[in-house]
Amino acid sequence: MGQGPAERPFRVHERKPVRFVVGMSHAGGWQGEARVHDIGLGGAGLEMSGRASAPPSPLLRENDRVALSFIAPTLWDPLEIPARIVWVRPSPPSPALRFGVAFEATDSAKIFALFELVSTFVFDR
Repeated sequence: MGQGPAERPFRVHERKPVRFVVGMSHAGGWQGEARVHDIGLGGAGLEMSGRASAPPSPLLRENDRVALSFIAPTLWDPLEIPARIVWVRPSPPSPALRFGVAFEATDSAKIFALFELVSTFVFDR
């Protein structure tokens, strides 16, 4: 797989461009929000500003584990998906930090809910 947004890496699952906010918790104990730029069944491209954006980020590193909390229209509760950070890049000229995650869901119910969530973006145009 490629090194992030500068090049177009090969992806098994296509990503759809989107714009929404997702809750995120880091294995290090902190929580925050990130903006989702694109999403697919395999992962998502996100952006975070604030304290996580100081380069080099002490909070976001490649291979870190995070949990993303999506508000899905088909679910009563937020959909929490475990993920691994696969690349981290500054997003000049803004102080934001762009990063990509690979989803690591193993629960079949969560995988199906993720499929339904991503499917809504296909028909949302």
